[in-house]
Order: sequence, then structure tokens, then C-alpha cells
Amino acid sequence: MAHRLNLPSSWSEVVRDAIHLRARCAELASPGLSRSQVWSLVAGHAPAAVLAASRLTDSPLAAQRLEQYLKELRFIVPALNGRDLLELGVPPGPLVGQFLNQLRAARLNQQVSTEAEERRLVRKLLATQGG
Repeated sequence: MAHRLNLPSSWSEVVRDAIHLRARCAELASPGLSRSQVWSLVAGHAPAAVLAASRLTDSPLAAQRLEQYLKELRFIVPALNGRDLLELGVPPGPLVGQFLNQLRAARLNQQVSTEAEERRLVRKLLATQGG
């Protein structure tokens, strides 16, 4: 459709993302969905598409979650970065990315709110990994 309408590539992306998000609105309307689950469902989509999907959905809860993503959730990042994790003893490789994802989820779900709490979480995760 985007090709037929001769849309610029940036608008083609918005249209594709809006269609994809619209199809996920039932998931976004699920009761008990955590903030990190909302982030996982929406992250990587163009902000204009998120806004469009929030306006197109029939679900007030899905619309609210899409708007929350735009206004708040997409800006939440861990205080620690990959270099910090390596200094804390996380071995180089995929585990660094996994730990960063877990830190983001903990921030999103308001389980940690400070760098010190993130460091404690990393130490706990390392202990459960046997590292």
C-alpha cells in the first residue's frame, strides 16, 4: 500500500508500525500488563505510529498504555551501562545485554530507582548466575 501511494520511506515506516501496533492492541489491553511488558510490545516503533495507534484503537486501556509509552516509558533507561556492568563482574558477551534488559525492566516496573539499587540488583543477578 505504501509503495502504491508512493509514500516517502519515513511515512512507509509509520504506516507499517501503526498497522503492527494496531494488531497488538488486544495484548496492550490485557489486564495486569506490566510497564516493562508495555515497553516490550511498543519499543522500536516510530513515535508517530504509536500516536496513530493510540487514536485508532477501540480500547481505552490500550490507548492509555500507548500514550504512557510516548510520554514516559520510552525515556526510562538504566543508570548503569555496559562498561559499568563489566566493572561489576558481568562477563563480556550476551549476558551484558541481558542484564541491561533486566535493569530496564526493573526501572520500568519501579523495582529500582537509583544507581545503587541497580548495582545491588546486578550483584544479585550475578549470584544467581553463579558468577
